[in-house]
Amino acid sequence: MSYTDLIFVFCFLPIYMILSMLCSETRNKNLVSLIMSVVFIAWARPLYYALILVVIFLTYLSARLCDGGRMPWLKIAAGVVTAVLSLFPIISLGSLGTVSGTVSAIGFILFDIRSVLYLKDSESEGAEKNFVDLSVYLISFEMMAVSPILSYSEMKDAIKERKAGLAMLSSGLERFICGLAAVTVSGYPLERLRNAALFEGTLPTLNLILGVIFTAIEINVVALGYLSMSEGLLLMSGYRIELHSGCFLPKSLMIDHVGSVSPTYKTAAEKLPGSQLALILSAVVLCVVAGYSLGFGAGGVALVSIIAVAILLQKFFETKKSVSAGVFTFIISIFAVILCANRSLTGFADWITSFGRSYDFLISYSLWDELSRGWVYLLISIFYISPLRPMAGVLKRKIMTENESSYGTIRVVSTVLVTLLLVISTIAMATAASI
Repeated sequence: MSYTDLIFVFCFLPIYMILSMLCSETRNKNLVSLIMSVVFIAWARPLYYALILVVIFLTYLSARLCDGGRMPWLKIAAGVVTAVLSLFPIISLGSLGTVSGTVSAIGFILFDIRSVLYLKDSESEGAEKNFVDLSVYLISFEMMAVSPILSYSEMKDAIKERKAGLAMLSSGLERFICGLAAVTVSGYPLERLRNAALFEGTLPTLNLILGVIFTAIEINVVALGYLSMSEGLLLMSGYRIELHSGCFLPKSLMIDHVGSVSPTYKTAAEKLPGSQLALILSAVVLCVVAGYSLGFGAGGVALVSIIAVAILLQKFFETKKSVSAGVFTFIISIFAVILCANRSLTGFADWITSFGRSYDFLISYSLWDELSRGWVYLLISIFYISPLRPMAGVLKRKIMTENESSYGTIRVVSTVLVTLLLVISTIAMATAASI
């Protein structure tokens, strides 16, 4: 199941919110969250249910057994087993060739990272004795996809004391719908533009360039959209978290660039345990395996792997912002996006050799036809990932706080726009079920 499934938006989520609201005690809310999260993960894929339970049990047990500094090797073994067990769902989901498959694969990667962060965190904070609370942190569907990566010590109090209210419910719902619209209304047309540019048989020069540009925009739109949906779900569930209004900005360090989407990614990278070499090797293996697979999902997993390698290399060799760091970031980013755009290493090689071929036209008819229909969505996407969107949000909040007469008007307009976005997103989900 994915955030962009009709059954999730209009069936799963309402049922979860009603059950959660009926529970007065936090422990009951967490139990409901755990049960619904297992259903979310195992939907149509029961094998993942078994893998997830095994990983949670290993993580919980190894932390308890190693509490107080005993048997530290057990944590390393648990981390290795977690990575091996998660490799199958990551590759299988990544090779589906869909945006939702990509996000689900990345969700498993983030699940692994949360497990590693908890094992590292337990060395100083102690092991969590409440199995349900720990399980909520590891597999809660609110954090399962592209979401802020926070250590368990940072989320512990929020998990044990979360309280949902109408104000948080309203704010979270608005944020979720805006993220949903970004992925479905903007992301799906971008996927069609990318396919028309790179996979319609002919690859004239403009197709080659525009295909990579569309992919870069799509990556940012989908990442920020899922981040917004995840934060909205956390708000609706009663978690008090720091919200982010990320946008695409040039950065001299890759770790700072990733942090521009969500600063907690940067924090998580700094908190990873000392086995960076193993992480680098794992990322390279994932990149190669996913690169030889087919589908946008494989490219997405490869992209995450390349970024992971870049971050870890810069942790070792680059500690200051400099021209060389900027050049390195630019080169590694371009390579990652081109690989992601072309689905595989073979496609990447074909993309390079296509520059040497001559055509009678600069752009293919299929791409021109798709552009004539989707240019509005392209402009909306560029606005969504640009600094203009956060600036517009700041201006909106400033007007609402300084002018009381405008507060009600802006709230009414916002409600109408959010409702309209939900309707348009529903139509997009219903007509693009295969993306």
